[in-house]
Amino acid sequence: MSTGNAARSNFGHSSSLQPGDLVGENYRIIDFIGEGAMGKVYRAKHELMPREYALKILNERDITENSWRRFQVEAQAIARLSHPNVVTIYNLGVHNGTLPYYVMDLLDGETLYDRLNREENLEYKDALPLFMETCDGLGYAHKKGIVHRDIKPQNIVILKQQENGAIVRIVDFGIAKLAETKDPKNQMLTQMGEVFGTPFYMSPEQSMGERVDGRSDIYSLGCTLYETLCGTPP
Repeated sequence: MSTGNAARSNFGHSSSLQPGDLVGENYRIIDFIGEGAMGKVYRAKHELMPREYALKILNERDITENSWRRFQVEAQAIARLSHPNVVTIYNLGVHNGTLPYYVMDLLDGETLYDRLNREENLEYKDALPLFMETCDGLGYAHKKGIVHRDIKPQNIVILKQQENGAIVRIVDFGIAKLAETKDPKNQMLTQMGEVFGTPFYMSPEQSMGERVDGRSDIYSLGCTLYETLCGTPP
């Protein structure tokens, strides 16, 4: 993709979109959904196809050369995944030549975080199917060389209705890392000493800024499971 230089040359433009705005010539903004670690998420409708999507656009304060390249890695990483327990990405581009975005599944459900806020904790019989599916999705991503690096209740979505045999989707690969990337520029995105993640769920090696692999996700998933069953992180 050749839009990186254009995006980097105009940092600082507002990343707020309004209902009715058209992004990428195809996606009409309907309303604002929420904001995550790397960007804002909007509900959008395709101009030609009768379908709605979630459109994520990079936060204005995060638009730097490194964050733009990391944003591309995030989208490309998810695009390599095709699994019922992992959010699907459909398109990647730059809005008005300045704001990177990607288009993904619009999920109808609630995060595990929201459910725990409502119920405090889950019985193991209720938690087991959720975590079996989460493990399936993570295991698939790890086989593809992708480490999520921020597994926590906020990034596990419980669907209201089963889709493709799944009731759980893993979302927000915003700090995903290609574990075996061959691009030397991508290898420099997360250097030794840089720390990304959420402290309650981070493995010791991740907390110390050391290199991580799929085992760090497993540690984070264990912390998430503990909180799900006990009502508080370990």
